[in-house]
Amino acid sequence: MGCQCSAFDNNDEIRTNIAEPLIDIIKSQFEEYKVLVYSKSDCEDSQKVKQIFRQNNVTFEYFEVDNMNEGPQLLALLQKITSRKNPPFVFIKGKFYGSSREVRNGFASGELSKALLN
Repeated sequence: MGCQCSAFDNNDEIRTNIAEPLIDIIKSQFEEYKVLVYSKSDCEDSQKVKQIFRQNNVTFEYFEVDNMNEGPQLLALLQKITSRKNPPFVFIKGKFYGSSREVRNGFASGELSKALLN
């Protein structure tokens, strides 16, 4: 079951008014962290993806967007970047990888473990 981001229901202003500094912050985070997760603190899938990384001894950074002042704008930007509506948003080496399902399948197939070694 995915998490709902009710902040985006019928709110076109958030979708279109994304501050440039926020985009720059996101880009710098992509460069700084090999594995980056944007999640929500009350999201079951967000908790699952973090648990999967911990079980596989993967060092990762995460941000709980619902606890951030710029959270609504950040979620709008992540939705635009990923074409996904709900967290978690997992980035590997600055590229969108997916959500908990893709991470779980990536480890099961060995693809993600291999990608993290390179």
